[in-house]
Amino acid sequence: MPDKVSHSHKSVKHEIIDRTNQTMVIAVGIATFIFIFSLFAVKSLISQSLYQNRVISAKEKTLAQIKTDKKTVEELKSSYETFNKSGMNILGGSTDGSGPLDGENAKLILDALPNKYDYPALSSSFEKILKDGGYTIGSIGGKEDSSLASMAPTSGNITPIEIPYSFTVTTDVSGIKRLLSTLERSIRPMYVDTMQIQVGDTIQARVSLHTYFTQEKTFQLGSKEIK
Repeated sequence: MPDKVSHSHKSVKHEIIDRTNQTMVIAVGIATFIFIFSLFAVKSLISQSLYQNRVISAKEKTLAQIKTDKKTVEELKSSYETFNKSGMNILGGSTDGSGPLDGENAKLILDALPNKYDYPALSSSFEKILKDGGYTIGSIGGKEDSSLASMAPTSGNITPIEIPYSFTVTTDVSGIKRLLSTLERSIRPMYVDTMQIQVGDTIQARVSLHTYFTQEKTFQLGSKEIK
């Protein structure tokens, strides 16, 4: 008995439904792609907008700070010129003279607290003070300590660094009094730690003291990354 052969046959209605289903799948796929793309695009636009707002805000703050700094610089410049160009300096000397008490205030301030460790210059200053005072110098200074130059930080809180110093002079009683008065009136801060006096035909005094220096503070322009 021959097998029954069945032949499938789609009606026109089924073909229309299949084509409609295919069209819907394609349409849904395209719509899904557009939707997802739109989400990423919107997210990117929002992110860019927020970033631009942060950049604009940072620029506005920077501009406001620059205006404030400019005003402060102008006020500082005016105050500096008034302080430095007055006829009499802070020691009572002339700003245009060349005497021991003369000079512009800015130079006097820098001499009072130098911005670097310079032992030879310090020795020269003491030698001039003692010679101008008429003292006979027995010994002056000591060993230079170069490690002091790296002790002070160049940023943050800067504090003065002590420099020990000593010298020996030969003088008389009045000379001892004048020496202490001279050290006390010095524009550079000096603190006498010990004074050893040996009395004979003359008076020999050995003075141990300390003074200071401080490294200059530096300012650097930086950059800020906006994220």
